[in-house]
Amino acid sequence: AGEPIIGGGLGLLTTNTIPPNTIMLQVPTHLTFSTSNSKLDSNPKVEALFEHPKVYNEAPWWAKLAVDLIVCNDIDSFVKNNEKDKDDGDDKIDMRPWLDSLPQSFDTPIRWTVEQRNALQYTPLVGMIAIQESLTRKTHEKLLQALSSSSSTSLKDIFTYEKFLWGCDCARSRAFSGSYGGSAFDPKPYAFTLLLVAVYIGLGMGTIEQASNGAGLVLCGSILKDFVFPKLFKSKKYIICPMVDMANHVGIEEDANVAFEYFTNGYSLNTKADVTLGENSKEEVFISYGPRSNDALLQQYGFVEADNAHDVYVMPPLREWDIAALEEACGRKFQPGRLQKLERAGLL
Repeated sequence: AGEPIIGGGLGLLTTNTIPPNTIMLQVPTHLTFSTSNSKLDSNPKVEALFEHPKVYNEAPWWAKLAVDLIVCNDIDSFVKNNEKDKDDGDDKIDMRPWLDSLPQSFDTPIRWTVEQRNALQYTPLVGMIAIQESLTRKTHEKLLQALSSSSSTSLKDIFTYEKFLWGCDCARSRAFSGSYGGSAFDPKPYAFTLLLVAVYIGLGMGTIEQASNGAGLVLCGSILKDFVFPKLFKSKKYIICPMVDMANHVGIEEDANVAFEYFTNGYSLNTKADVTLGENSKEEVFISYGPRSNDALLQQYGFVEADNAHDVYVMPPLREWDIAALEEACGRKFQPGRLQKLERAGLL
């Protein structure tokens, strides 16, 4: 994992044969960076660095993850170890080895000059990049003003636009998203419920049916909290999962999928049901970042995919077409009144 791949760059490589439906990698939740589209979802350690934490809480998901990464990289790289069986006795884990593996520079279009962007000769993408840059600069300015400068570990001293842009590039290019917004399986409420049921029945305080109704309410409440409400309120989480984030993208026929493990409270990278990896030699493991067009891949990740099955081309409105140039290129004249016919048909 994390070895140089053929052609340059980093990726995940198999070193032995991996059969279908195999968990190749599993990362506990407490070692991930996550946020959601909810204003209530924030990192308490980072929130404490703000004089006006509301600005941080209401920031876009990529901005919150960017700040979280900057704090971990430049102020405190240790995270709490929530593992129940800590063989080494440490209650904190240093994220420095993973942080050092992150790119220190990016070549995303938001960093390009105006001349470089215009060389794309593609107005829709140039416009989207300009909007992205404007929003990124405004968000940085708001966060900078909201930071506290009185704490001993002041984020304000290092929170330059370049530093923020590095965090944003990391967040946009390495985070994946999902609709699940609940928590991992916690056996304590169920064990406590069983205890109450036993006491309720043992002391003759009610019937088995009444106790079962109470236990059923606890189960229904857990299902509603973890599965129904997140979908009902369109909750969406954004997660950066160390090591899993090393996997590169392919638009179709990916090798593996990322999944949340409800009962083990972690994220796993699993080979697909019809994929066997590394049968003959080392083989790179590809995942899909989703049905991304080349516009989205270039803007958010800094690369394009050859023969991208999900690519689209945004055409300008017909009224803006240079008809004379088209006629010259085609070597013939268009029949008069065609645009008027399309407009009457409601197609313009």
